[in-house]
Amino acid sequence: MSENLDERWARRAWEIRGGRDDSYLFALLDWLAAQHARDQLVSVAAYFLWVNRGRPFGEPLKDWFAAEDEIASDRTAQWQASVDQCLRDQLIAEAAYFHWVNRGRPFGESWKDWSAAEAEFEWW
Repeated sequence: MSENLDERWARRAWEIRGGRDDSYLFALLDWLAAQHARDQLVSVAAYFLWVNRGRPFGEPLKDWFAAEDEIASDRTAQWQASVDQCLRDQLIAEAAYFHWVNRGRPFGESWKDWSAAEAEFEWW
């Protein structure tokens, strides 16, 4: 059985996170991160398709569906770097938030939390 694009991106988020099998919550977070990354990429691609069509009024779904088809086609490898970076940024933001919570939610110095979160993903 072949995975669809959403499943592949969710699996990639899971791999980036380290392939942990210990929690349904982590699997759900990976799925949501993949969905968000996919929606962002489709949105950007749809916008450029709309611009290339001369910015006509109406029919926004035409560009959205065309963008989905383009991303889901064999050109998916071209998008992998963008997907990976988007997922990495989302996971770093998530980790930074938890660092901030663990430090007692102090005001200011958010760069400390971001730096600590980035250090967790340096291997990637």
